[in-house]
Amino acid sequence: MVEEAYICGLSWAIKLTEDAVAVNDRLCHGACDKPKREIDVSSMGACEDHVRSTLMHELLHAAVYAGVGPAWPEDEEVLITGIETPWYSMFRDPRNLALFQKFTEGVFEVTLAKQKGKKHARGGKE
Repeated sequence: MVEEAYICGLSWAIKLTEDAVAVNDRLCHGACDKPKREIDVSSMGACEDHVRSTLMHELLHAAVYAGVGPAWPEDEEVLITGIETPWYSMFRDPRNLALFQKFTEGVFEVTLAKQKGKKHARGGKE
């Protein structure tokens, strides 16, 4: 199955497969081909939560690439892994659902538009 995600306005193909994913001759559960803007996620031997976590992990790789390009430090995997666990838990926690719904429905944009010209709590103007 192929899905699509948009990061910084660019389309990324998300391929969900039951086969293992190979990266540099090593089998793994996910891969992010940055120049091609393709993400592969395998469900082979993994529970649904692990597949979701792997997808979040690979999306973070794509987001970093979209933000800083190929000039990324060698420890990218360590950094992404450190970010992915708390980030994924934030999206999985149902107590955050109302916040994310407001964000995706544009509620924040309406609120910010109403506040245009008002001073920030820190004393500066927008």
